[in-house]
Amino acid sequence: MAQKKAKSYRVRYELDEDGWWVATVPSVPGCHTQGRTIEQARHRIEEALLLYDDRADRAVLEDEIVLPDPVQVGIRDMQAAVDALERQRALLDRRRRDLAVRLLKLVSVRDAGTILGVSGERVRQIANAPPVAPPVKRATRERTVTK
Repeated sequence: MAQKKAKSYRVRYELDEDGWWVATVPSVPGCHTQGRTIEQARHRIEEALLLYDDRADRAVLEDEIVLPDPVQVGIRDMQAAVDALERQRALLDRRRRDLAVRLLKLVSVRDAGTILGVSGERVRQIANAPPVAPPVKRATRERTVTK
C-alpha cells in the first residue's frame, strides 16, 4: 500500500500590539492561538490543529513569520553576507590546501609552517585535508519571513 504524503499547513505568525505571537492557519478557518514566543505559539497551534484534523500531529507546518519591511531587508542582507563569507572561506580553504601541497613538494614541513605562519603539524593537516567543495546554495527551511 502506498504511503500517503504528510499533509502540509502554512502557519502565519504575527506580533500583536502586546508583543505576543499570534499563530493562524489560513487554510483552517478559526484555527489560531498565541504565545509569548514563536516556539510556544507553534506548540499551541499544533495542539489547536488537532481539534480540526486528528492526523495533524503528522502534518508538516510551514512557518510564515511576518515582520516589518526594514527587519526583512536586514535579514536578507545578513543572509547574503553570511553566504558570501562562506563562499570566501571555502575559496580560502581550497587555496590554503593547494599551497600547502605545493610547498611540501619544495621544502620541509617545518619550513612550510614558517612560510605559512603555522606549525608543521598544521601544514600536514591542511595538506592532507580532503579537497573543499564550494558551498552549495542552502535549501530554504520550511520557514519564510514576509511583510
